[in-house]
Amino acid sequence: PAEMSISSFVDSGVPMQTVFVRDLSEQAALKKSIRLAEERLRITLESAGVGTFDWDIAAGRLTNDERCATMLFYEPGDIGASVEAWTALIYPDDRAIGMQAVNAHFKGETDRYFYQKRMRAKDRSWRWLHETGRVVERDAAGKPLRALGVLVAVTDMKRAQEELRKTARRLSL
Repeated sequence: PAEMSISSFVDSGVPMQTVFVRDLSEQAALKKSIRLAEERLRITLESAGVGTFDWDIAAGRLTNDERCATMLFYEPGDIGASVEAWTALIYPDDRAIGMQAVNAHFKGETDRYFYQKRMRAKDRSWRWLHETGRVVERDAAGKPLRALGVLVAVTDMKRAQEELRKTARRLSL
């Protein structure tokens, strides 16, 4: 692919033209490479059932992909973009645990934060999620401005662990 532009002008009464041709092969190859990488990441995240979020800490706003909502049986957009709306869904006992992990990370004590929490699903059940995040932007004073992270549904794993514990207790009797 190429881009071409032609300019006409008159120089000393003589009509003239300049032709500029630019090879776009490298740009096209780069766009294709980016598109393929984005597609590969999207398919990988979908296959793993991982939801992603972008947290504007100063504004208290979350931008989530649709999997963050659908793993709780909500439609995308049902919960909203405020941190408060998402926090309200967290099981009360799990909020403090999560805030400890997040605050330690915000202070620079950890390179990322992670914790498991229960969240209220649209069907009123409690669903277990594992959240991992990291501050990716700080102001000049080191105050966190933006964090990125993932949510993974782990309810089935938690149920399997509980069944294993029950079986182990029965076998030890």
